[in-house]
Amino acid sequence: RGAASAALSYSVQGVQYSITILAIGLHGQLGEIITGARRPGYPSAVERVLFRIATNQAVVGVQEALLLREQQRRGDELENEVMLRTIELREEIKERIAIETRLRDTVKMLARSEGILRRNAAFFTQAQRLSLTGSWFWRAREEVVEFSEQTYAIYQLDSSKPVTLDLITERVHPE
Repeated sequence: RGAASAALSYSVQGVQYSITILAIGLHGQLGEIITGARRPGYPSAVERVLFRIATNQAVVGVQEALLLREQQRRGDELENEVMLRTIELREEIKERIAIETRLRDTVKMLARSEGILRRNAAFFTQAQRLSLTGSWFWRAREEVVEFSEQTYAIYQLDSSKPVTLDLITERVHPE
């Protein structure tokens, strides 16, 4: 925070003027303070000290103003970043709400379908019981056979025991 100064004396129409130029900031990059008077010995030692104090205060003020300007600029940048991120997050929330809505609709549809399947299975079981017919399913790769309740009843088998192809061939007449 140097405060370089220069004292100049001028005479205009016989009147003596003294001018002091004080640089603000290093090499005067922040400006200058110019003072003057019409008296000899201007500026006095006390005035020089006061001018240097004033110059230093001016430097502090300018630096504070520059710092404040930078803080305001950064604050504006941050505010813009927050605003943009808020917009992005709102869009993400809208997308997630839409996905959640579709998932809920799908779950409702699956629940309705499951109810319809149960009802149809109950009707099918009742129809088999009334018609004295049964059904079975064979998954050849896994060698698994599944019987309906009515098929267990027709073959007179315990429904808690697994069904095998050997068990079926034992229960069927060879012809």
